[in-house]
Amino acid sequence: MTLEAASLEGERAPVLVRFEAVFGRRFAARRDAPFRLELEGDVGGVGRLAALELRVSATTAVDDGVLDLQLPGGVEAENALLRSLEANAMVRSAEARNPGFVRLRLAPFSAEQSAPVPVPLHWQASGTVTGLGVVAYPEADPDQMTVLAPREWNVP
Repeated sequence: MTLEAASLEGERAPVLVRFEAVFGRRFAARRDAPFRLELEGDVGGVGRLAALELRVSATTAVDDGVLDLQLPGGVEAENALLRSLEANAMVRSAEARNPGFVRLRLAPFSAEQSAPVPVPLHWQASGTVTGLGVVAYPEADPDQMTVLAPREWNVP
């Protein structure tokens, strides 16, 4: 971790700081929160897009949903992927996060609402990779998370 310091000699001004910690921890599937997640479709292959779809369902109304998508090895959070994710009416914004995540801020979900979110991945390498773990939660209550564990993908 690198911290940079700035000197404000002789000035008295409030300083706002944003700190985020990223740590590695295994995903463990969890389904005791307001979202349900299912991922299915065609994995595609090198030189063609994956036709994967993440189905997001809410068991109760959620106004401020956040979805963190773990990208598998061989996939980058390129602008084309982010713009494609944002084209979905249920996605307010898509933001690349390091290392290897995309954060989606979701439109409000009503109770029992379900919506597909296409995930058009562009594979840069073939082989067996692990990824596409998903964590969904209300921004106001991140402890209420639904976790879809990553899985192995055989990319031809």
